[in-house]
Amino acid sequence: MNTRSLLSGLIASGASFCMLGMSATSAQAQEAAETAPENANNTDAGNIVVTARKAGVLQLGQQADASSRLGLTPMQTPASVDVITREMIRSLGDRTVVAAAARAPGLINNSSAFGYSLSSRGFTGYTSVMQLYDGMRVYTTTTQTFPADPWMAERIEVLRGAASVLYGEGGIGGAINVVRKKPNTEQFEGEVRLSGGSFDTYAAAGGIGGPIGDRLSYRVDLSYNRSDGWMERGQSRSLALSAALRWQARDDLVLTLTHDRADLDPTIWYGTPLRDGKLVREIRKKNYNIADRSLRFDDAWTQAKAEWTPAEGVTITNVAYYLTGFKHWRNAEGYAWSGDQIRRSSYLEIVYKTKQWGDRFNAVFDHTLLGMDHRLSLGGEYNTGSLLRTDSSPNSRFDLVDPYDYTPGTFLDGTFGTRYKYKTDVQQWALFGESRLSLSDRLSLVTGLRYDRPKTERHDALDPAADYTARYPSTSWRTGLVYNPSDTISLYAQYSAAADPVTAFLTATLAQTTFDVSTGRQWEAGVKATFLDGRGEFTLSGYRIVKKKILTRSANDPTVSVQVGQQSSYGVEASFGLAVTKDFSVLANGTILNARYDDFDELVGTALVSRDGNMPIGVAEKAANLWLSWRPVQPLHLDAGLRYVGKRYSDAANTRRIPAYTLVDASARYDLAEKTSVTLNLRNVFDRIYVQNSYSTSQWVLGEPRSVAVTFEQRF
Repeated sequence: MNTRSLLSGLIASGASFCMLGMSATSAQAQEAAETAPENANNTDAGNIVVTARKAGVLQLGQQADASSRLGLTPMQTPASVDVITREMIRSLGDRTVVAAAARAPGLINNSSAFGYSLSSRGFTGYTSVMQLYDGMRVYTTTTQTFPADPWMAERIEVLRGAASVLYGEGGIGGAINVVRKKPNTEQFEGEVRLSGGSFDTYAAAGGIGGPIGDRLSYRVDLSYNRSDGWMERGQSRSLALSAALRWQARDDLVLTLTHDRADLDPTIWYGTPLRDGKLVREIRKKNYNIADRSLRFDDAWTQAKAEWTPAEGVTITNVAYYLTGFKHWRNAEGYAWSGDQIRRSSYLEIVYKTKQWGDRFNAVFDHTLLGMDHRLSLGGEYNTGSLLRTDSSPNSRFDLVDPYDYTPGTFLDGTFGTRYKYKTDVQQWALFGESRLSLSDRLSLVTGLRYDRPKTERHDALDPAADYTARYPSTSWRTGLVYNPSDTISLYAQYSAAADPVTAFLTATLAQTTFDVSTGRQWEAGVKATFLDGRGEFTLSGYRIVKKKILTRSANDPTVSVQVGQQSSYGVEASFGLAVTKDFSVLANGTILNARYDDFDELVGTALVSRDGNMPIGVAEKAANLWLSWRPVQPLHLDAGLRYVGKRYSDAANTRRIPAYTLVDASARYDLAEKTSVTLNLRNVFDRIYVQNSYSTSQWVLGEPRSVAVTFEQRF
C-alpha cells in the first residue's frame, strides 16, 4: 500500500469511526457532559480528556497571546490560532518545540543541523515563520535556542498567517509563541522526569515551584539531554535552565524576574549525498563530517516584567530584557558523489557573539466608545543589539573520501584561516496599537497597526568600503470582523498587510542593504465552532497571501539581483477535535494549498531562466495530522498520532523532488499512582525512511528512524 492510500484509508476510517461514535454513543456523550463539572478541577495534567472538557479539545476558549495583546481567545480573534498544551506534547513525546508546533494545521518541520526552520502557508524559514518566547522576539541569525526543551513550556501557541502587525517585520507565514511555565501562587508543586531509549538517548528534567509567604512565589525548571544519535558520530547534548521569581508588590502591581540559559551541542550531521538524484540507502547513516567538527550554542536571557493595574479597566505592562549568545560552527558541510568517492567541500568555521537588550511597554484600556464596549492596546518598544562575526571564508578547499571506509580527517583551513570579519549593530524602535470594538452583542471589529524602524550599522574589519548604515522602515496593519451568530459559532474575515526582510538584519551584506523589506498582503476568512457542550470543536479557514519585492535576477544583467519578484499562495485549513466519550478523544487537522512563484528568475550558468508557476523551495502543498487518545481502563492511557507531509522540492526548477511521507507515533502511559506514571513512547512506528530537509539539491537530511523511549514521571 502506498503512502497516499495509507493516509486516505486511515483518515477515512477515522472519520467513519468518529461519525459512528457520535451517533451510537449519544448516551455516553450525555454522561460525559454531565460528569464534566465534577472533574473540572482535576489536576491530572496527563488526562487529555479532562483538558478537553475544561478548555475544549482545540483550546478555542484558551487565551492565546500569540495572536493579540488584547487578551483574546481564538474564538474572538479574526485569525487562525492553535494552542498546543503540554499534555499534548507529553503524550507523544515531542522533544523539540518545532516538532510539537508542527502538529498544528499546515506547519511543516524543516529543521536540521543548520537551524530550526518551519514552513507555513507556502513560506519557509526563520524570516517568514517567527519564533517567540513568552511573547518576546529575538533578533537572531539562523538559530534560536529558547526554549531548548519543551519541558519548559506550559503551552505552544501558533498563529498562522501574517504576524508582523504584532511583532514587527517577518512572520508573513505565521508565528509560534512558547509560553513558559509560571510560578504557582497557591501551592507548592514539583515534577521529575527520567527517560532512556534508543541510540543511547537519556534525559532528566525537574521542576519545582510555589509560594514563599503571602506575596512571593517561584518556579525553577532544569533539563538535561544526551544521545549518541542514529547515524555515525551523531552525539548530542543539551543543558537548559528556566527560573522565575514573582512578587505581588501590591494588590495592583506584580513584578516578575526570569532567567533562561541554554547550553547546546546538537547533532552535527548535514545529511547524505544523493547519487544521480537518488538516495543510496546503504550509506544513509554515514556521517562524512570531520573529526574535529563543532556546533555549539550558549545563550542566556534575563527579563524583568511589571504588570500594573492602576484603575479598573486599565492594565499597564512593561518588559525589560537582556540577552547574550555564543555560537560556534566548524564543519565540512557539503557532500557529493565524484565518481566512486565522496567529495567533501564547504569547509566553514563561524563564531558569532551576540547581545541584545530592549524594553517593551504596553497599556490596555477597557472603556466604552460611542456607547459600545471597546478594548484598546497601545504600546512601543526599543531594542538594540550587536553581532561580532569571525569566519573562515573564503575557503574553496575540498577532499575526497571513500564512501564506505573513510577516515574523518580534520578541518581544512582556507588561504586566510579564520579571521574576525565584522561587527553589526542593530537599533529598532516601534509603535503599535490594537483595538476591539463591539459593534453589537454579536459583531466586533478587531484592528491593529504597527510601525517599525530598524537601523543597522556594519563595521567591516577587513574592508572599510563595506561599512554601511541602513534603515528598513515598515508599516503593518490588520482589520477584521468577528460575527457570533450564536455563543458556539464564530465567523470571521480579515485583511492584513505585512513586511518580511530579505535576510536577517544582523548578517545583511552591503549589497543587500539596497533592498527594501518585502511586503505582503493576506485575505483570510473562516469559521470556528464548538458543539456537544464544548467537548467538540471545529475550525475551517481559507486564505490568500501575496508577497512582493522578493529578489529575482535582472533581465538586463543576470548577475545583478533586483527586487521586483512576487510569490503567492492560497489554501484551505481545517481542524476537528472531539471528546467522543469521557475516555476517548480524537483530533485531526489538514491543509491543502497552492504556492507559486509568480515572478521569479533564476541564474543558471550564464542564462536567466524563469521559474514562474513553480512551487517555492521546501513547501508542501498537502499536510495532515491525526491524534487519538484512549483510556481503556483507569490507569492506562493510549495515544497514537499520524503525520502526513506532501511532496516538496529542493530547487526552484522543481526538478529535485523530495518525496511525501507518513509517520505514526504511539505511546502508552500507565499510572502507578495518582502522581506517578511510566510511559512507553514509540516514534516512527513503521520505521519509514523520510526526508526532513535538504541541505542542497543533492544532499538530503533524513529524519529519525524508529525509536523507543521509556519515561518515568513523578509529580508532587
